[in-house]
Amino acid sequence: MSTHQFIRILKKYWETLLTMAIAGALLGLAVSAAMPVKYQANIQLLILQRYAFARDAYTASKSIEYLSNVFGTAIYSQNFIDEVLKSGYRIDNTFSPNPEKRKKQWKNIVNAKVSRDTGTMTIAVVHRSPDQAQQISEAIFTILSTKGDEYHGEGDRVKIQVLDSPSLAQYPAQPNV
Repeated sequence: MSTHQFIRILKKYWETLLTMAIAGALLGLAVSAAMPVKYQANIQLLILQRYAFARDAYTASKSIEYLSNVFGTAIYSQNFIDEVLKSGYRIDNTFSPNPEKRKKQWKNIVNAKVSRDTGTMTIAVVHRSPDQAQQISEAIFTILSTKGDEYHGEGDRVKIQVLDSPSLAQYPAQPNV
């Protein structure tokens, strides 16, 4: 098809193309408006191990990577979820009593990303209520910092340091329009 033929077809069907483009934009706007608004609170943590550098650098790096993975996995455990819910923060316990459904609900709210190279962990909490997102993220940090040794077994040789304290995003995280 040549450029001349393409332009001729565009001129012939421009009204149809414009109608379809407007209909698509309106449909996208309607879907975005129908989606529930969710807010995100983020916290970034640094996992430190005392005496890690007394060993060679590779072993120290692998040890911190291992600990980061342990914490990243522990956040989704039933025990951890229960600790967060009874932490004393104002968290609405709207979670299912069924452990499997509760874990699924938790995974839809909490997202932990571990940076294996640096020993940092970023936790994002997404919730319909901005207050709940903030409360859950603060409770997660409190449990990790006060009861973290229950999950790693290294005792006082491991410390969790806050790089970025729990902060609520200024605008809704979802829908992202």
